Amino acid sequence: MTKLVRALLGLILLMATIANLGTDLKQGCGALLIVLASLALAPRVWRWLSGRSATTKRKLYWGLFGLTVVIELTVLLTMPTSVFHDPFRVRYQASLLASGHFDWGASDYFYRYPNNAVNAVLLAGPLWGGHLVGFNDAITIGALGFVMTNALILACATLARRLAKDQAAAILVVAWFLINPVTYTNFLQVPYSDLPSILAVAGILLAWQAHQERPHWAKLLVLGGAVLAGQLIKPNLIVLAPAVLLTWCLVKSRRQLLAPVTTVLVALALTLPVKQALLTVGHYQANDRYRLPATSWIYMSYFPATGGQYNSQVVQQEEALPNLVTRQQFVQSALVNQVKELGGGLFKQWATKLVNLTDERHVPIEYRAGPQRAPAGYLAHAKLAGVLQTFLLQVSWLTLFALTLRQVIYLRFTSAITVLLAVWTVGFVAFEVLLWEVEDRYGLALLPFLFGLVSRPTAPPFNGAGVRLSWFWWPLVGIVGALVLVTSLPKPNSITVATQQSSLSVQYGERPYRLAPGAQLSQVVTLHHAATRAQVWLPNKSRATVTLLTPAGKRLALHRRGGAVAYRGKLVAGTYRLVVANLTTHAQPVWITSWPHGRLAPHPLVINRHTTGDRSLRYLFSTD
Repeated sequence: MTKLVRALLGLILLMATIANLGTDLKQGCGALLIVLASLALAPRVWRWLSGRSATTKRKLYWGLFGLTVVIELTVLLTMPTSVFHDPFRVRYQASLLASGHFDWGASDYFYRYPNNAVNAVLLAGPLWGGHLVGFNDAITIGALGFVMTNALILACATLARRLAKDQAAAILVVAWFLINPVTYTNFLQVPYSDLPSILAVAGILLAWQAHQERPHWAKLLVLGGAVLAGQLIKPNLIVLAPAVLLTWCLVKSRRQLLAPVTTVLVALALTLPVKQALLTVGHYQANDRYRLPATSWIYMSYFPATGGQYNSQVVQQEEALPNLVTRQQFVQSALVNQVKELGGGLFKQWATKLVNLTDERHVPIEYRAGPQRAPAGYLAHAKLAGVLQTFLLQVSWLTLFALTLRQVIYLRFTSAITVLLAVWTVGFVAFEVLLWEVEDRYGLALLPFLFGLVSRPTAPPFNGAGVRLSWFWWPLVGIVGALVLVTSLPKPNSITVATQQSSLSVQYGERPYRLAPGAQLSQVVTLHHAATRAQVWLPNKSRATVTLLTPAGKRLALHRRGGAVAYRGKLVAGTYRLVVANLTTHAQPVWITSWPHGRLAPHPLVINRHTTGDRSLRYLFSTD
């Protein structure tokens, strides 16, 4: 059985490595040279770092971690991002709950996706605590993202140190987070379900290993708490149940596994009553009129056109049906037909989903619309920064996958933590590839597994590999590969100078603000870099007029372009004012986003000379 697990794990890592090479020939050649250099130099780097004194290692560790923290704080304070889609809806509802308003009817989103109702209730706790000390919700969520991001870094580093029994492993983990842009984007700026669930996985692995080294009831409490929290946030953690049971079967010394395995299973069993209790506290009531069956995600994952990713057309098709029962019947029949239609293409679909899951060459952008504001120095070099970001992402993930693959080839499946890491990794990927829709951001959950596997002691062949290779040539190979890769990466077509796009979304029943006849809205937008396009979202039927007041006092009219009004032309850096006026005799719909106790943009929305700090228009200023 361990041979099968090793083979499946090796195949997954091999596919992930190939996926992150990319399809462009020049990029792939450059990335391949970097991989070869990394594989050749890794043993030398490890021996050098491992041979440093404990004091030197400690200084390196905390120095790199401190530098990461400084960059995080700089990003948070100077480049706040506009978050939209699911994370914002959860934030909005959590703000209402934290303020004692138990109204779930602002949209039908939580009736369709009840698991995020649990996340909203959980998030309401920290927001309520923030209210007690006078923080607005934007500050609290920023602090929460900062704390959880650094907790994840420390948890992964500690796990690596425990498994490798060397502080050098922890140093390398912190260095990986330091150079990887995902640390400062999806983790730091969007503390949605991904970050806490990945932190829960790291906590589970760390508590498991700590209990194996020195059993103690407190470690079992941490283990159970991490399992319970992780399963509440993301129900796909359920794959841990078969993983621990299979680990129990494959490991010879089972006596010490009885307590942690039992703890995991009990914690998973407690999820249902705890979930119901949380929903009761939040005054949430399910509504089957909107709810989608769980099999919907299986069904949409078998459409080749979308590569197994989220399929909005499937969702719209199901929404047209009257209730949950009819949707379940429809999906059961449609799923069988879809699988039959794929036929021999089923294996190709699985391979496509695996590639989409593990291809991490780009920062997932599903939830980040762009910066609310950014320093002029950054915006002046934003396109170059975009290339550097892509380069660092590809190199860091590619190196991690390749090193883990080589480690797995020589890995000894003798300890419980090694077996659990391998079995759980295979189980997680199998669940996503066979049973669920996939997104590239889901692949971020592999991080604790990869750091754990790459840190395990290996057989002598790995420790001796690369000794005979020339120290002089391999760095040159890596440098050449880096130059080839970075010069072949395309620059972004445009940059976002300033934006605010948070919303509850029309598709979930969001209602526009009614602007009375003769009334006016205005909002200041500061541009720290020149732009060539200004856009404001406005309902299609709205007859409200939108003008842009320039720093020189000139009024520019924005003209209708689909579901928005826009202006194209040179806009120099400076302070502008968007003005929305109703010059008709009837109320006109206008898109305004509100966030109770939050802040959506650097400048507040002014409604008839009344300032509202928790509201904003939806706008975008960008360059071509």
